[in-house]
Amino acid sequence: MTANAPLKSALETVPHAGGPNSKAHTEPDHSNSYNTEQELTSSTGGLSIEDKIEGELLRHDRQKRVKILVGLFLKTCPGDWDSGTDVALCSQLMSVVDGRQLEMRFDAIAVVCYRWQLAHLADVLVRVFGLPKPNGESCLMWRYHDWRARAGKVFQYFDQRYSAVWGQLVNSSFEPRPLRDQGPPFYRFQRYVTAAVVEADLGPDATRALVNKLIEYMVVAKKTLQEQVIQDKEIRHRGRNWIKSVDRAVRRSLSPRKSISGQSYRDRSDTATSRHSRGGSSSSVMDNKPILTSPRASAESQRPSFDIVRRLSERKGKGSNK
Repeated sequence: MTANAPLKSALETVPHAGGPNSKAHTEPDHSNSYNTEQELTSSTGGLSIEDKIEGELLRHDRQKRVKILVGLFLKTCPGDWDSGTDVALCSQLMSVVDGRQLEMRFDAIAVVCYRWQLAHLADVLVRVFGLPKPNGESCLMWRYHDWRARAGKVFQYFDQRYSAVWGQLVNSSFEPRPLRDQGPPFYRFQRYVTAAVVEADLGPDATRALVNKLIEYMVVAKKTLQEQVIQDKEIRHRGRNWIKSVDRAVRRSLSPRKSISGQSYRDRSDTATSRHSRGGSSSSVMDNKPILTSPRASAESQRPSFDIVRRLSERKGKGSNK
């Protein structure tokens, strides 16, 4: 994808082709009985949908409960399942829920693990850098299209701002690349981080500096993740605890460098809506410099494979239930 490429795919919506049971597991849109995260929480015994998925991932018998795991995951990522490469993925995942025997191009558990981990890594980035949470939602439950409709009315030069940040991240190979059995790329991860940067409502130079810090963080994070898997044969850092341990390691790695003022990002964002609604001026985006773009093929050829999750899944699967 390029910086200027539309994030909503031009592919036509594919009608639901699964059985009646799988329809209830699609994302929480207007056609689904689950319309809010609160309703999803009440349906999972008071646990958030993310906690419920984490619990399933940590089970030693999760292979036998794959229908439950996949069904839960299909309730997340609102708006993603009927567009782009996720249309085919959704069809295959729904076949798992329905118990239909289709030739799977991906491994269902690997797909869920990979996306769940990246979603939480996005949440970590937002927290570490003190950025506002888009729509006040976690990455996994974020309603991207609702946010974009609102942000487009709030922020001056919104399209240029968003495209500039997106392009800078793409050019840096920011998003970890999935292995073949982990399904298509999880663009929600990079969209969410991009949205958080836009919400920070910084000036052009400060925005570029912030994105460079995020890129620097990810370089260290990828290296730390790889080293952790190699060094920790028991793979004890699972789920959120695993993500937190990565967070601590990356913080230590970045600590000697110039610190970022995370709170200032929040403060700026808190006043962004009122300032823009009053018609307040905003500096020209990126000093009128051209928007950064990069052919997807070029970015794809340079991005390292992100195979940590599969190794975690394979090794921990031999352990006992917690």
